[in-house]
Amino acid sequence: NMLIVWMSDSAEEHHGQGGQWPMVVVGNLGGRLKTGGRFLQFPKYAEKGHRTLANFYLSLLHAVGDKRDKFGSEDAGLKDLDTTGPLAEIMA
Repeated sequence: NMLIVWMSDSAEEHHGQGGQWPMVVVGNLGGRLKTGGRFLQFPKYAEKGHRTLANFYLSLLHAVGDKRDKFGSEDAGLKDLDTTGPLAEIMA
C-alpha cells in the first residue's frame, strides 16, 4: 500500500529550467498504479502528447480517490494541448 517517489529539486540539471523532471517511483499504492519495471518518457515541451508534472500529481490523487482533472496553474505555452487528467500509462 505504499509509494515512494524520488525526484530532483532542480529538474534536469543544476540550474534546471523545469523542462524535464526525472523521477523514480517505487511501489504501486496497493495495486492502484502500474509502476513496476518500466521506463516512461513523454514528448518534449509543447509537443503533441506532452504531459506535465501536474499530470503525475493528478495520477496520485486519482489513485487515492480524488478525481479532479486539473492541478496547479495552467502553462500558457501549452494552451493548444490537453494537459488535464492523470497519466493513463500508470493508472491501474
